[in-house]
Amino acid sequence: MQFVHHYNAERLLVLSGDHIYRMNYAPMVEFHKEKKAHITIAMMRVPWEETRHFGIGITNKEQRIVDWEEKPEKAKSNLASMGVYVFDVAYLEEALAGRTGHDFGKNIIRDAINAREVYAYPFEGYWADVGTIKAYWQASMEILQPESGLRLQEWGVRTNFDEEGLKGDRPPSRIGSRARVVNSLISAGCHIEGVVQNSILSPGVRVEKGAEVIDSVIMQDSCIGAGARLFRVIADKNARFGAGAIVGGEEADEPNEKYPEHLYSGLTVIGKRAAIPDGLRIAANTIVEPHAGESSFASITLGVGSYVKR
Repeated sequence: MQFVHHYNAERLLVLSGDHIYRMNYAPMVEFHKEKKAHITIAMMRVPWEETRHFGIGITNKEQRIVDWEEKPEKAKSNLASMGVYVFDVAYLEEALAGRTGHDFGKNIIRDAINAREVYAYPFEGYWADVGTIKAYWQASMEILQPESGLRLQEWGVRTNFDEEGLKGDRPPSRIGSRARVVNSLISAGCHIEGVVQNSILSPGVRVEKGAEVIDSVIMQDSCIGAGARLFRVIADKNARFGAGAIVGGEEADEPNEKYPEHLYSGLTVIGKRAAIPDGLRIAANTIVEPHAGESSFASITLGVGSYVKR
């Protein structure tokens, strides 16, 4: 709160850092002021089957929140919190004083509903929480789906690549005469001789002859060797996939052996500068640590849910 006091702020806008959406916050702040609210929460309708993942608000006709359910098994409403809040600073200080639990949904909001003015600010449009590996991958795939509402180009989003040693822009991408690119986002400096389908390639990615990259997100300067096949893979920077390697597969029931709560949806995650040997087969829900090399792999086949240390 020291930072807030430094600017003598009357109201505080609190945002989550792992959400994707486009919003002008000024109308929400005006809504908060007009309602003389102590807390205003940006909220939107979500599918009923997803309500168990969110804080859920029950409102009256004036959009005042009269009840709150934090990640309920069986929700009374499908009006979900977006993790965007406007607080009156004086009330927030009062609410935090002497409190051991500072979770907005479980502690502060629930108490405020019973004693103060808490309102729901309605939002419509694209919004995604990308705080999990599965959600990050899904949002990445939605960039390639115009009907999803995720339109980064229209929103004017620009990625800032601070690349060491790079003087000037990358050269244009080069797509070979026998290559095939389908519904994909190809960044500058890529060189494609194989097949890329429903995938996102960051700058400088190389896909060699006969290689296939499907439903994947590949970070910059990674290389997919000749004849390699990647399916539902997220690869960090400078990853290397040897010739003929087969990485990823259909959704699998077995989660990752080390992080079952994080990787369970059939994706495969390859760390920064990891090098996958030629001909290696890696099944879904596998994690390969950054900088893992040929000596890190004890077998030419890794089963579902494997974990490879550096």
